[in-house]
Amino acid sequence: RLLNVRLTSIEFSMATGQYKFKERFCHSSIVIRDNLYVWGGIHGGLPQVHDNEEKRKFTSSVDTFHLPTSKWERKSTTGTPPSGVMSYACTHIGNTIYYFGGSCEVNDCYHNNLYELNTITNKWGEIVISTPDNVPMRKIGCGMISFNINGKDKLLLVGGYGPTPVTTHSHSQYVPNPNDPNYCCTNEIHLMCVSSSPGQWIVPVITGTRPPPCTGFTLHTLPGNRGVMFGGVTIEETGEHRVDDVFLLTYSQDTIDFQKVVKPGDTRGKWPKGRSLHASTIIKTISSNKQDTFHLLVSGGLDENEKTLSDCWILNLSSLKWFQIDLPESVTKRGGHSLS
Repeated sequence: RLLNVRLTSIEFSMATGQYKFKERFCHSSIVIRDNLYVWGGIHGGLPQVHDNEEKRKFTSSVDTFHLPTSKWERKSTTGTPPSGVMSYACTHIGNTIYYFGGSCEVNDCYHNNLYELNTITNKWGEIVISTPDNVPMRKIGCGMISFNINGKDKLLLVGGYGPTPVTTHSHSQYVPNPNDPNYCCTNEIHLMCVSSSPGQWIVPVITGTRPPPCTGFTLHTLPGNRGVMFGGVTIEETGEHRVDDVFLLTYSQDTIDFQKVVKPGDTRGKWPKGRSLHASTIIKTISSNKQDTFHLLVSGGLDENEKTLSDCWILNLSSLKWFQIDLPESVTKRGGHSLS
């Protein structure tokens, strides 16, 4: 049965005095309760400096979209916000949003700090690390999701791109950029338990088919301590390559099992093109027999030639079959955008 997707276009008028949300890209968005939270990204007016008072005016506030009333609001925050304002990894647990890494877009400045934003108090806090052992490299374009095992909340961090680290992990790969060997793409995988303080990054046991070094993909949590990963950029001797791979992952007692979904022999019209900087989200449907079915919706992104794609695909995560849907290019023809 086809999944119906309803698109609602919302227009805002400055004449009403309503707050005007700034256009941006390389950001993330998170839905908690009735609010969509958006922080950071690249947008006009953001000072091109590592840090100053003017830049902190931008980074010390978060934009929220109230879904029932369709109204944007800019909320002030307290505490110290992340420096990685673009291409960071983001997920949430309950009322807390977690942000990892990213770049401040100045002088190739990359980060590997982990921050939390309490959406009840609107206060930032940096997660204190007990020891520097197993810390992920400084990077952008990685993915982060959350799990709960035996009442303990954990974050899973995958992949990314950044300066080649001095200390590497034996089971991870670091593929140098052929145009600048000081930077690399990685398939590092880390876990952190955020239910205890101070935090500590660990390198989990990986079974199945480990994803290759990749960046610019999307990663989502599924029920039952599972997840799904799609697309991204890999680096080869000939340069960048945008992939169309789907990985399903399962978490169990600090072990992550990755399974690569097998593609049909002829993918034309049956499988989306390889891409990066796309947006995706998870949609749940309920069948007539009251069984939940989850779908991965993927929209836009950049293709192998770095052209902006305008297609939209949905993957049934039970049958593992894709189908394409038609949406206006004004919605789908984007890169570095977000879906929630």
